[in-house]
Amino acid sequence: MRTYQELDTFSEWTSEERNYFSLAVTKGLIMDTIRKANSGHSGGPMSSADFAQILFTEYLNYDPDDPNWFNRDR
Repeated sequence: MRTYQELDTFSEWTSEERNYFSLAVTKGLIMDTIRKANSGHSGGPMSSADFAQILFTEYLNYDPDDPNWFNRDR
């Protein structure tokens, strides 16, 4: 997996590299949030991040640029 220092553009990365990188960033944000709140349990959000990654990359129909898109999953 590449590091953020090697990030010129995501278009040069494979989809697997993009997925691993975005999952690592998501999990880092989860840990930062729990640490900042000074409380919380990391187990649920950390395991849910994997599940959410699969849903958003493989199954859900969505367009972040058009939230009113007719064919989006509701």
